[in-house]
Amino acid sequence: MSGGRYLLAVWQRGKIMRVKRFAVLITFLLATSCGADGSDDTPVKPMFSVGGTVTGLIGSSMVLHAGSDAVSVPARASSFVFATALPAGASYSVTIATQPSAPAQTCTVQNGAGTIASANVTNVAIVCSTTPQTAIYVVNSSVIGRSSSQISSYQMDPATGTIMRVVGANTYAPACTRTIALVQPTRLLLASFGSPAIDLYLCSTRIASADLTSGNIAALKEVDGPLEDQSPIGIYPHPGGQLAYYLRGEHAYDEADDPADVAPGQLRPYNTTVAGGQAVGTPASAGVTPRSAVVDPAGRFVIVADEGAGLGSETVLRTLATTTPTAPVAASLYTMPTPPWALAYAAAGPYVYASSPSASSGYAFTVDAAGKLTPIGGGTFASMPGVKLYATTGRFLFAAAPDSGMVQAFQIGGTGIPVKVGVALASGGTTPVQMMIDPSGRYLIVLNKGTNEFRNADGNLDSPGQSTLAVFAIGNDGALSAVGTPVIASNNALSFAVTTFVPTF
Repeated sequence: MSGGRYLLAVWQRGKIMRVKRFAVLITFLLATSCGADGSDDTPVKPMFSVGGTVTGLIGSSMVLHAGSDAVSVPARASSFVFATALPAGASYSVTIATQPSAPAQTCTVQNGAGTIASANVTNVAIVCSTTPQTAIYVVNSSVIGRSSSQISSYQMDPATGTIMRVVGANTYAPACTRTIALVQPTRLLLASFGSPAIDLYLCSTRIASADLTSGNIAALKEVDGPLEDQSPIGIYPHPGGQLAYYLRGEHAYDEADDPADVAPGQLRPYNTTVAGGQAVGTPASAGVTPRSAVVDPAGRFVIVADEGAGLGSETVLRTLATTTPTAPVAASLYTMPTPPWALAYAAAGPYVYASSPSASSGYAFTVDAAGKLTPIGGGTFASMPGVKLYATTGRFLFAAAPDSGMVQAFQIGGTGIPVKVGVALASGGTTPVQMMIDPSGRYLIVLNKGTNEFRNADGNLDSPGQSTLAVFAIGNDGALSAVGTPVIASNNALSFAVTTFVPTF
């Protein structure tokens, strides 16, 4: 019995000894793979970030993606980095999920894709450019009894034609400002009217300029004035970029004045490189009652529409040669069968078009290098009565009649004779006073003055009606379609100018 137990014990002892040897082996293996404190010493793979630089960003709400990771980049940021790090050998691809807005910008990615090479990625480059915006500057003649006019600034979305918001604060201009024009990329020239009949209302004739910074009016300067009492008709830039022609009408006068004392119109050159404008050279006679003018795109001549009313003179289209830009001289006359008013120049012919409010037809001409006009065919085309405004893209002609408040589109055919397109549309307000094509050539902008100022039966001054800016999209065939709702543009607005600018805010 005892022997059996011994053998068992031996056997069990041998077994136990083998177990102990196995346990020692396991303990040794564990000891070689763990620290003395029992922690895991397995090597951790290094991780690397993905980021880069940002150039030209002034808009907000830009979002970048890299796979499932996203980062929002604030306005004016100069760098970015994604939150998720990647190991060496991992691939990455950076894209722009949302382009910036306010202002609209277009951004592109450079060095946006690659493989992590045991270092942080810092060479992804986001480069942003700003979409040029359209600015509209509207000048209103001061309400009688106030000491100044006002320039209101608006921004139009060039993609949709929608007038979105005021660009900057309103700026005061000389009292009774009548016309405004863009004469330099960042300079506006203005002219106000004056008359002995309204001296009590602080109106006098002045020339002034307003300089622009990022679409905002930064400086207003008056140089020429007060001048003799005049009625500004318009300011027409010379294509050379340093001059503009100021077209003035007859002196204003009240009913007690002698019409024989009324001075004729005049075309006067101004140096637009000088703040405020500077009269230069020699002015030229513009006839008795000038209504509008066009400048040859090559700068060779100016054509003036002279209504000639009041003094029994001829009604003519008057060509002034500008071989010497600062000294326009009479070159030729074309006698009109009815008094002319609006003018338009289409370079395709080239052609010149003239309206006559007293007729239902427009007049079409070819024009040579000296500005001499020759009627096309019978010389007329079917239009509508009361037209006093023209605008043209070169392919299309647009006409507006202030009394009826209607706008009509025309195609300019191969013969140069305009043909109506579609039906006449309402101008988007009361009494259209100016039309202009936006810089992109896609939209027609119409300024409606509103109703006139007048005194009621008690002799008190009533407020004028509200002025409006209306925008029409120009179709491929020239047909017009209204864009949105006309925007209120102060009161008694008389003129506007349009330019493009790159926002920097």
